[in-house]
Amino acid sequence: MAHHFCCCLPIRFGAFLISFVQFALNALLAVAVWVVVAHNKSHHVLDTNEAYRDAIAQGVLFTLTGVVALAAFIGTIRKSVSWIAPYAYVISILLAAKTIVAILQVILFLREPDSKLLSECTQDKNQSEQTCHEALKWIKALSIILFVLPLVVESYALWIIYQYGEKLEDKEEEAAWSKSQAYSLNSGPYSQVGGRGSQDGLANEPYSYPYADQAHSFGNKAV
Repeated sequence: MAHHFCCCLPIRFGAFLISFVQFALNALLAVAVWVVVAHNKSHHVLDTNEAYRDAIAQGVLFTLTGVVALAAFIGTIRKSVSWIAPYAYVISILLAAKTIVAILQVILFLREPDSKLLSECTQDKNQSEQTCHEALKWIKALSIILFVLPLVVESYALWIIYQYGEKLEDKEEEAAWSKSQAYSLNSGPYSQVGGRGSQDGLANEPYSYPYADQAHSFGNKAV
């Protein structure tokens, strides 16, 4: 379990920052999408039914992510793993879906024939085939980086969330263990017994102990 990220920053600060940024961004995007959907009848921004359905789906997604991010943000303040767990679960599902989509996009992009792209480059931009070929290699490399880099950043952010969740779980387990130990000492089967003071033997009568008298003392021989 890690206690820091980026070498020296506390893991709690990372979870706090990530959940806040996620909440702010998703809240703004959700508001923007729902405003467009609400004004679509009068302004016809979404000109097709497919675009309208896509906007509603995006609005629901942004709203759900914003809600769980807000819960995680509150959880980092309250140090409650139960508030952070739904956020980590939703982000894990979204990250898995984005990873699958990114892999498919990269495969489709790489399988596209170079001759088609080179033809479009030479015809539309009036460039030589060699120049277009070099540009195509850089475009493919840059496209793969743009596909992979956001996934790497989101994976690292999710790792920070999980690490902070494990830290909170460990603290809760330690608190529960300490509480159980305190209960067993105070009221359990091994509860403490009252002791005698240092002057109790001089001021009061001795305890009635079977082997304290002379007849039962060690070394005495019965006649």
